[in-house]
Amino acid sequence: RIQDDIIEWLRWLRTDLGFDAFRFDNTKGYDGRFTEMFVAATDPRYVVSEYYDSNRNLVSSWLNSSNRSSTVFDFGLRYKLKESVKWDDYRMMMDEWMGPMLWYDKELAVSFTDNHDTAGDHHFDVSDHFGSTNQIAAGYAMILSHPSRPCIFWRDWMGKNRGIIQQLLEVRKRNEISPKSDWRVVHGKIGLYAAFIGDKLAMKLGADDWDPNQGLPKIEWKLAVS
Repeated sequence: RIQDDIIEWLRWLRTDLGFDAFRFDNTKGYDGRFTEMFVAATDPRYVVSEYYDSNRNLVSSWLNSSNRSSTVFDFGLRYKLKESVKWDDYRMMMDEWMGPMLWYDKELAVSFTDNHDTAGDHHFDVSDHFGSTNQIAAGYAMILSHPSRPCIFWRDWMGKNRGIIQQLLEVRKRNEISPKSDWRVVHGKIGLYAAFIGDKLAMKLGADDWDPNQGLPKIEWKLAVS
């Protein structure tokens, strides 16, 4: 009866109110087959679930239990990226088991820097904000240049980083970066993260210098955003 009521309510949201996407909250608290059931019954255009964990085995197991019917927020990337930017140590980004879903399921990963929980938007005083304006910009340089499905936090879009976010979005669109794009890490170490995404885009984070033109007979790469 409860499942039927939820489906009826979701169908009402779809047909009467015009919702075409759903975000399922706290999906770690119930089996993924229920998400699959709700998605199959309502046919939304897009679905993302909050599975609050970064453990590769647990995330993959939940995705499989949902028959891969939903994307999930990439908490592994968020926390590794936050600490990497804070300490200028990108070795953390190379963690394939408790780190970014880029390493194992990029097509169903929703990357983000902050959300209503981490930014302390609730009435209770809890905040795990990504960092300073410059640190947030570095975070978007990562998620908007790489495969996955990047999510922009409304407060960042309305704040000081809107201009850089718009530039990064244009670069992403112009170079046709998608969840299926290939990517290759060149450096993931203290002071430097550098990668090629597809065959048109290169990016770096960190205090150390890096030039994708190094060793080439002529300049093939030009700066787009800094």
